[in-house]
Parts: sequence; structure tokens; C-alpha cells
Amino acid sequence: MQNKSNPHLVVQSNQFINLRHTLSLAEARVFLSMVAQIEREDDDFKTYRIDVKDFSDMVGLKGQSSYSALKEVAESLRYKEFKTLRQDGGWLVMGYISSAEYLPGQGVVELSFDPKLKPYLLGLKEAFTQYDIRYIISLRSIHSVRIYELLKQYERIRVREFDLQELKYKLNIDDKYKRYTDFKTNVLEIAKRDLLKATDIYFEYEEIKQGRFIKRIRFNIFSKNPKQTDVEVLGLAEPLPESSFQPVIIVQALNPLLPTMFQEFDPKLSHEAIEQFMEGIEDQEESVLDALFYARQEKQKGTQIRNIFAYVRKGLETALGKGLFQQAKNRKKQEEAVKRQENDNREISHWYSTEFATYLSNYFINLGKEASPAVKNKFVKYAENLVKENPKLKPLYFDSNDKPNQEQMRLALGKALSEEEGETDEKLFANWCLRNKNVIVKKQGNQWTLKDNPRKSEVYEETEEIAPF
Repeated sequence: MQNKSNPHLVVQSNQFINLRHTLSLAEARVFLSMVAQIEREDDDFKTYRIDVKDFSDMVGLKGQSSYSALKEVAESLRYKEFKTLRQDGGWLVMGYISSAEYLPGQGVVELSFDPKLKPYLLGLKEAFTQYDIRYIISLRSIHSVRIYELLKQYERIRVREFDLQELKYKLNIDDKYKRYTDFKTNVLEIAKRDLLKATDIYFEYEEIKQGRFIKRIRFNIFSKNPKQTDVEVLGLAEPLPESSFQPVIIVQALNPLLPTMFQEFDPKLSHEAIEQFMEGIEDQEESVLDALFYARQEKQKGTQIRNIFAYVRKGLETALGKGLFQQAKNRKKQEEAVKRQENDNREISHWYSTEFATYLSNYFINLGKEASPAVKNKFVKYAENLVKENPKLKPLYFDSNDKPNQEQMRLALGKALSEEEGETDEKLFANWCLRNKNVIVKKQGNQWTLKDNPRKSEVYEETEEIAPF
């Protein structure tokens, strides 16, 4: 929500801030710029505009690069999504924006929020956090932005504690920085320095051990302007003085992969030294990464690399390892795709054995219940003959008094009628998934998976549902 006395105020529900987000630094800046345009009295989303010239001035870009940068960010933001779990055991997958449109005659980009975000951004009365977007606009790490938001929530409480893995999960780096020292150097220490330099809060942190290992991080949060805190909480924050704004260059933010790879060769290299090395060659970042990946291969072969900066600088002259970084990115994407598919397969199998199994049982029982008396009597005779041939089958159809077990009879009859119509469990499940989960599935061997490039016309004809008892 936007306070009209401060058009830069970002307000988000605490629940939203605490979710796991996968935005890059540039995507977060664009998204938060949209959030800052929401007004307190809004009861629905509008179309939000970002002026390309204002955007380029804000981030320190010039000329055509500002258009291409904003276009690239808007396109990538359009396809980013996140998941939230509900208390009833369900889940919801949402996007951040539903559309982005560039209007060349006006020099603006129009963006629209995903409608599912309304509870997190509109009409907030309690459990929300607000801050001036200019406090974080000069942060050069998305991890610093996220840590700022997570700590800003607890500014008045002054302490916030996380399980280490929980914190890494919220920062979307649970599969990175396996060594705590790497996480400390590349995330905590950078955020500590960034917040102290650029925002209205800063922190110290304590490492809580379990045995020999760091298990939890306790943040002690300090306000630079304690008097302002209460004013901000009441939604009456004054705009920051213009002199407090420091423009930054989005496209030149240091790729977090660079410190990790440089430090593989020299763990003593500081983040500042790596930033200094990259000054003036930011546009060659991919070539630097190519050289680093090549150096990694050589190191694995036993080659000693004494000065990684000199090695990379020489590598830039000869296009050393050209294409290796892109190959690594492609492998990563493939691994992530396989991981997503495995997760999807497990979820679909779970649906089949739980929710669908219950539905299928009720579906067969209802089919049996709605059958004509003649069909029911014919089936009872059929069941009697089966039991005569094999007495062990009696509990499937009759009770201890030799009377038909009504529910079991209906279930068996319904299944027989379904098979007679050519229905299979696979067809029924495919239609159930389409109706109830809005996905198209297929069976490969004994495993269920999502169908690639699904078209609704390819799904089996819908099976008419019979009203329940």
C-alpha cells in the first residue's frame, strides 16, 4: 500500500515476505517498484506503469540498454512463480505478474499483478511490514534485500532467530553454500555490510551451535533512527531526503557465482577484491565464468593455478573455455527439470493412491446404486454362482447371514458396469486430474507423469459423474 505522504512506501503482508521467493535482484526491484504504487485505499489491483526513463535514471543505465534491461526483467518476471501451503493441507502456486506490455509511444512498461496476490498486498490491516523502497534500491545482492525484509518485520522486537536450513530455504539457496563458511562470507557478511551502509536498520548475528556445527542464526536488529520507527509503523513515514538516494547499475550487480568460483582457487579472496577485479569488464561476465569453469577442469586434472585473477585475465584474451558456462547452465536446467518431474510424479502417484482412490470407490458405488433392479438382481445371481465355485469369495459379496452386502455389491457392480463401458482406471484418473487438479497426466509403465505440451482434446472423453448418496 502506498502512503500518499511517501510515494516510495512498500507494504507487504508478513506471510508473503516469509515465503520462499526465487526472484533475481533486478526482478525484485521491478516487482517492489510496482508494490510501491499500490495506494492504501485500493480494493483491487490496477495496471502499474514504470517509466523507462525514470527507471534508467534510478538504476544508472543509459540509452538503449535501459529498454533492453527492463524488457528482459519484465519477461523473466512474467514466468516466475512461487508456492504457498494452506492450513487445510492444500497448496497454491502463484505468479508475480500476469502481463507486461511496452508502450513505445509513451516510453513506459505497463505491468499487472497476478490476481492471487491480492490478500498479500491489498487492504492490509495487521501483520504487515512497510519500508521505503529507496532504502534497498542500492543493495547489490538479492540476499541482502531478502534479509532486510525478514529483519524489518522484527525491527521493534529487535531479535529474530532462524534455523540455518530454514534461512537458506527462504533465501532460495538451500542447494548452495554447503560449507557454512561460504554462506557466512557470501551472504551474511555481505548483507551485514549492505544494510549498515544503505538501509534504516543494521544487525549483528550470533552463531548457535549444536555439537560442532552451526545450526541456528540469531539476528540482533538495530534501528538507525529509533524515533522514526514508530512513525513508520503508523503509516506516517516521511519521504527520505533526495540526497539519500544512490543510483546503482542493475546489470552490473555481481553474480553470486563469481565469488564462489574465485574462492575455489583462493579462499582468502574477499568479495571486495573480486568486485574490484570485475570493474570495467562487467560486460564480459560470461567470458570470465567460461575461464573459471575451464580453470576448474584443469584444477581437477592436477594443474596448479597460483593466481586465479591473472589466469582469468589471460583467458579473456584467448576466449579460454568458451561456452563452458552456458553448458553448465544447460546442465543445471536439465537437472532442475528432472527434479521437478520427479516431484510431480510423486505428487501424482500420491493423488492416485489417496484422493482418487476415494473418488473411484464412491464412483463405482454410485454406479451400482443407480443400476436398474433387473441389472442388480442379475448381478446378485452372478455373485451367488461365483461364491458356489469359490466359497472364499463370500465376504466380498455377502454378510454372515448370507444376505448381500449392499455396499460391496454396489462397488463390485459399479466396477463391472464401468469396465463394460470401456472405462479403465487410467481413463478415469486422467479425467479426474483434469477436473480436480487442472493438469493432464499420462501413464508410462507403472508411473504417472505430467503430459508434455498438453492439449485438452487429447484427454479421454469426460466421464459423467453421478451425484453422491
